[in-house]
Amino acid sequence: MANRNIILEQFFLFGSFLTGLVLIFLVPPFQSPDENSHFFRAYQLSEGQWMGETMNGNRLGGSLPSSLSAMDASFKPLRYQYDEKVRMDDILKEHTRKLNPETKVFTDFPNVAYYAPFPYLPQAIALFIGRHMQLSPIKLLYMGRLSGLIFWIWMVWLGLRYLPFWKRTYLLLALLPASLALHASLSGDLVTNAVCFFLLGYFWYLINDKNAILKRSGLILITSLVMVIALNKFIYAPILLLAFAIPKERFAVQGDKKWFPLALGLFTILVVGVWSYALRSNFIPYDAYDPIFRDNVQLNPGVDPMAQLDFIKSNPCEFASIVVKSYAESFQATIAHYFGKFGWEKNYLPAWILLLLILNTNLSAAQERIPPLVHRFRLAGWLFLISFIMMALFTTVIYLQWSPVGNPSILSLSGRYFFAIFPFFFLIFSLVAPGKKWLQKDIWFFIIPILSWFALIMEVFYRYYSV
Repeated sequence: MANRNIILEQFFLFGSFLTGLVLIFLVPPFQSPDENSHFFRAYQLSEGQWMGETMNGNRLGGSLPSSLSAMDASFKPLRYQYDEKVRMDDILKEHTRKLNPETKVFTDFPNVAYYAPFPYLPQAIALFIGRHMQLSPIKLLYMGRLSGLIFWIWMVWLGLRYLPFWKRTYLLLALLPASLALHASLSGDLVTNAVCFFLLGYFWYLINDKNAILKRSGLILITSLVMVIALNKFIYAPILLLAFAIPKERFAVQGDKKWFPLALGLFTILVVGVWSYALRSNFIPYDAYDPIFRDNVQLNPGVDPMAQLDFIKSNPCEFASIVVKSYAESFQATIAHYFGKFGWEKNYLPAWILLLLILNTNLSAAQERIPPLVHRFRLAGWLFLISFIMMALFTTVIYLQWSPVGNPSILSLSGRYFFAIFPFFFLIFSLVAPGKKWLQKDIWFFIIPILSWFALIMEVFYRYYSV
């Protein structure tokens, strides 16, 4: 068993780092969702600006070197234009662009300027170092991508090591092409997804490993990481409910079981409430944004979160119908996005690759070596409750922030938002899957991911570069 665990960990480390490293330098700048805005926010933090800045009450972003927005403008034609390509000379030319940090201009990134600083700390540290090395903007971008990838690999690897079982499916989900494409970019979701994967592994260890001991230092670690998730994207905060499933004998200090899970939940609600109240005026909707700049930022017309919330309260049945209809209409695209998509547009891997990935991960989940658990179905029910709450929160928030008031469908049900949610469903499947475990060799499950990584690299090259 120890030898198998080492092989799984090595496969994850080598596969994620090598494929991610290729993607870091192969994907042109700002060709991952909202990467330009995330880059601007990370740079802002590297200068010590912890909060976004407003201008004239109708613009949100920050004062940044004009070279950053100039680089963004150079690669903007690639987005949503499938016929547009970039030459290697264009990439090399960017390396000669001077940062000129003293020449600043107000830059708009209202979709992320109100985010907490935690999602960008690994990237901001790398940009801080790069700025003092006087690197060009594109080199700063690569440094940010690399630091984020290393952090994500580290956290997922730690979670993998803690898992007492279910390791293979865990790493296969982390190594999906769409996952690697996102986490090799400068994404604001990277830290959140990494922490969620780690906590899933750590909680599962505490719940199922009889030798696990949860000391006070562990309580502090869990609380800190849950706070990071809650402040980054509170829709994933229900992962803290796994603390209620930790047996009382795992706690090093008698009595901690009685107060810790409930205190963690109440403290999280308090922190999210205070943070949301503090940021209540930082979100500027499209209709209130400066008309000169609003069409060049990631905002949707007709969006008003408070008015949308009133619509949901007044029309709960209609909203429920909208939810069902939206998921039914977007199901195929959401699944395809989760397994094998890259870039802003509808850049999906070939259908046969997607089908193999879906079959491979589901077969792995069904064939996992799950030891006898006394409360297997109770745990599956608890996991379902957590994932259902996550889905409900995500669906509501995405409707508030991206869909016009009363819109008959929910926009932006992208698969990348489910990287922290779908593992719960696969774990549930592993717990309840009946039947003989007839495919025991891990090597058979490694073939499809490796094939998909090569397909991803080829598709990225053909999409963005002249051939």
